[in-house]
Amino acid sequence: MKILFKCLFLFLLPMGTWAQPSLSIEDAIRKGLENNYNIRIQDKEVTKATTLNSWGQAGRYPSISFVGKGTNQNNYNPMTTHQYSATGGVVLNWVLFDGFRINITKAKLADLQKLSEENAMVVIENTVQSIILAYYQLLQNHAEKEVLERVKKLSYDRLKYVEEQRKVGTSVKFDYLQAKNNYLTDKAKVLSLHVTSQNLERNLAYLMGEDTTTPYKLTTSLDVPMSSYLLADLEQKMKSSNRNLKNQYLSLAVVTDDYRLSKSGSYPSVNVTGSYNYGHGWSDSNPTREIQNAPVQNMFIEMGVRYNLFNGGIQKRARKVAKYNVEVQELNIESLWLGLKNQLINQHNKYLLEKELFDVATEAEKSSLLNLEIAQERYNVGAINSFDYRDIQIAYQNSALGMVRSKYRLIESNLGLVKLTGGILNDYTEISN
Repeated sequence: MKILFKCLFLFLLPMGTWAQPSLSIEDAIRKGLENNYNIRIQDKEVTKATTLNSWGQAGRYPSISFVGKGTNQNNYNPMTTHQYSATGGVVLNWVLFDGFRINITKAKLADLQKLSEENAMVVIENTVQSIILAYYQLLQNHAEKEVLERVKKLSYDRLKYVEEQRKVGTSVKFDYLQAKNNYLTDKAKVLSLHVTSQNLERNLAYLMGEDTTTPYKLTTSLDVPMSSYLLADLEQKMKSSNRNLKNQYLSLAVVTDDYRLSKSGSYPSVNVTGSYNYGHGWSDSNPTREIQNAPVQNMFIEMGVRYNLFNGGIQKRARKVAKYNVEVQELNIESLWLGLKNQLINQHNKYLLEKELFDVATEAEKSSLLNLEIAQERYNVGAINSFDYRDIQIAYQNSALGMVRSKYRLIESNLGLVKLTGGILNDYTEISN
C-alpha cells in the first residue's frame, strides 16, 4: 500500500509542474511571432502581393483564348432544309508597346510587394513591443503582489499580536478593531491585484495567439536598462531604420509609379491580333435528303496602332493629379520626420528622467524598509503607537510599489527609444532590418 501511494505521489507530482509552464521573454516573443493573428493575417497580405508581382500580371505576355460555336437551322419552305455548322478556333491578342506601361506596372507591383513586406514588419514590430510590455506588466504585477503580501503579513501578525494582548487584558477592543480593519484592507488590495493579474495573463496569451487559462511561470526578471544614449546617434539611427519612415518612402515609390503610368498615355500603343478558325457545315433538304459537307478554315493576323489625339483633357488632368499625389507624399514624409524628431527628443528626455526617478525610488524603498523594520521593533516594545506604526507601513508600501512601477516605466521608456530607432527586431528577435 505504501509503495502504491509513493508511485501515485511521484506520478502526480510532475502534473503540478505541467500546470504552470515556464515562460521567458524570448519564449513569449517566439510564440507571438508564430501564432499572433495580426502577424498571420499580414503574412497572407505579403503572399498576395508576391503572387501579383509577375510579368504576366503586368501585361507582358499575349492572351490566347479558344472560341467555339455551333448552329442548327431549319428552314420550313416547300423544300425543307436543315443546316448544321460547328466552328472552333483560337484568338491571340498581344500588346507590343503601350508607352512603357508594362515595365512601369511591373516596377509598381515590385514596390507594392516591398510595401506589403514593410507593412508586415511594422505589424511584427508593434506586436513584439506589445508582447514585451505585456510580459513586463505581468512581472510588475507579481512584484506588486509581493509587496502587498508582505504588508498583509505584517498586518496579520499585528492582528494576532493584538489578539494575544487582548486575551491577557493589555489591549482594548479599539486596538483590535483597528488592526483587523488594516488587515482586511490589505487583504482586499491583494485580492484586487490577483484579478488584475488574471487579466494581464489573458492579454499576454492573446498577444501570443494562445487560448489558454493556465498561468505561466515567468522566468525573466524585472531588470532595468541603464544604457546611455547620445541624441545625435539616436537621430541618425532613426533616420535609417525607423519602420514608419521606411513605409512612407515606399509609399512615395508607389505614387511615383502612378505618375509615370499617367505619362504613358502620351505614347502610341501597338498591338497584334490574330486568329485561326476551322469548322464544318452540313445541310440536307427534303425530299432528296442529299447531304452536303463544306469544311471551312480561315486565319488572319493584323497589327494595330492607336494614338490618342484628344479626350477632353482627361489625360492631362490625370498627370496633374498624379503629380500632386507625389508632392503630397513628399510633404507627408517631411511632416513625419519632423514629428519623429520631436518624439525622439521627448522620449529621450523621458528616459533620462525615469533613470533619475528610479534611483530616487530605489533609495526611498531602502529607507522605508529600514524604517519599517525599526518601527516594528519599537511597536513591539510600546515605543510607538499603532497609528504611527500603520503610517510607516503605508509609507513602505507606497515607496516599494513606487520602486516597482518606476522599474516598469524605465523599461517602457527605453523600449520606446528602441522602437523609434528601429531596433526592436534586432534586439529581441532574429529578424533583421
